[in-house]
Amino acid sequence: LRPEIKEALLGKKPAEEVCVELQVEADHPEKRLAGKTLRYNMEVLDILRREVPELTNEVAEKISQGRFKTAEELREGVRQQVAMSLSMKDAESLRNSAVDKLASACQMEIPDSMIQRQKEAMRRGHEDQIRKDLGQSLDEYLQNNSLDPEEFDKGLTDRAREIVRNSLAVDALMDRENIGCTAEDVDREVTSMAYNMGVEPEQLKKYFVAERDRIQEVVAQVRSRKTVDFLVSKVQVTNVPAESKE
Repeated sequence: LRPEIKEALLGKKPAEEVCVELQVEADHPEKRLAGKTLRYNMEVLDILRREVPELTNEVAEKISQGRFKTAEELREGVRQQVAMSLSMKDAESLRNSAVDKLASACQMEIPDSMIQRQKEAMRRGHEDQIRKDLGQSLDEYLQNNSLDPEEFDKGLTDRAREIVRNSLAVDALMDRENIGCTAEDVDREVTSMAYNMGVEPEQLKKYFVAERDRIQEVVAQVRSRKTVDFLVSKVQVTNVPAESKE
């Protein structure tokens, strides 16, 4: 919520009405709203307060569905989950940074056709997700959120170019280092995919045997990940002390 709306609602009781006028910025991306004044008429329907229960052993066991028996076990479990999540984010950030540095150091010409294919795939992904989550078309979503279609399209193009560039750089390193994929690699990958999908590994393996083109996608996926693993193994990480806020 805009600060002006929050301030107007503070102290109000149920059934009270509030009117707030907001000045839209002159450079707002939605041209039909830029520089205009918007009026919001609101009515307070109810006031809710979040009450957090005391973390007792009984509460810990209930909210964890029996996984933890005591409050201390739950706290330790949460600490471990947070630490694991941060570690995974750090690892993913390192991988992305390494690939970006590799691609930046490469001199290459990126075919427009590859960028366009990637861009179209990304647009379809956005359209499907918005339709699934909000029941809107992409154009409706952009309009309802005051997003400039041209800026959105430019963002897609820039991101598509970056993805294709990084993919080409990884492929070049893969070929130079002759990084392959063994049958054991594929078996581990398919097994991991099966568990993530909630199906039996043997069932998914039979599917890939029947769909030979899809197994090639798995091979490419494994080779790409092994290549990035190789790249990261060559990276030297330096811990930099945090800057003092004094």
